[in-house]
Amino acid sequence: MMTDVLVAHSTEVEKADFYKKTYLHVALSILAFIGVETVLLKTVPVEVIAMMFQGRLTWLLIIGVFWLASILASKWSLSQSKSTQYLGLGFYILLEAVIFMPLLFIATNMAGGANVIFQAATLTIAMFAGISAVAFTSKRDFSF
Repeated sequence: MMTDVLVAHSTEVEKADFYKKTYLHVALSILAFIGVETVLLKTVPVEVIAMMFQGRLTWLLIIGVFWLASILASKWSLSQSKSTQYLGLGFYILLEAVIFMPLLFIATNMAGGANVIFQAATLTIAMFAGISAVAFTSKRDFSF
C-alpha cells in the first residue's frame, strides 16, 4: 500500500487492510489504557489522587500540563519513524490515564460506583459494535 495516497483513492483491498489495521490499533490502545488505568488506580496513593481535584488551582495546572504534553505526543505521532509514532501513542495513553484517574476514583467510591463503570463499559462496547456493524454491512461510503 502506498503511504502517500489518501485512503479514499486506494483500491478496495488496500482500504480493507487500512481499516483492519486502524481497528486493531484502536482496540489495542483501549486495552492499553485499561491496563495503565488499572495499574495507576491500584498503585497511586489515595492522597495523591485526592490532591488532583481538591486544590483550588490544581486541576487547572493538570489540564495545562496535559495540554502541553498532548502537543508533544501529537508531534511524535506525526513523525516519519514508526517507533516515534508508537512512542507518541503510548505517551498519550499514559496522559489520558492520568486525566481519567481522579474521575474514575470518584466514580468507584460513590455508591454502586463499580457497577456504574461496568454498565458504562458495556454500553460503550455495544454502541461501538453497533456502529461498526452498520459501517461494515451497509456498503455505504462513510469517508467525508
